[in-house]
Amino acid sequence: MSVEVEPLRTLTVFAGLSDGQLERVAAVLKRHAIPAGMEVLTEGEKSTSLFVLARGSVGTSKRLGLAVRGPMDAAKQKFLFPAKS
Repeated sequence: MSVEVEPLRTLTVFAGLSDGQLERVAAVLKRHAIPAGMEVLTEGEKSTSLFVLARGSVGTSKRLGLAVRGPMDAAKQKFLFPAKS
């Protein structure tokens, strides 16, 4: 799915870019629909990606305790900004 230039104009991160620059940014962006409840990023994961939420809501959580304890579970994380239902 291609990304339209117009919605990018409303995002602060792209403020000040010319039409040509916005078109180049839009040309390399990829649109993804993420199912509800699916984890997008994991704390500590390295990435070279930029995620822009176009619609919907997300929740964020913070790991509690030592990071080497294994996979996160509900008892080992605190929800900082819960997703709206």
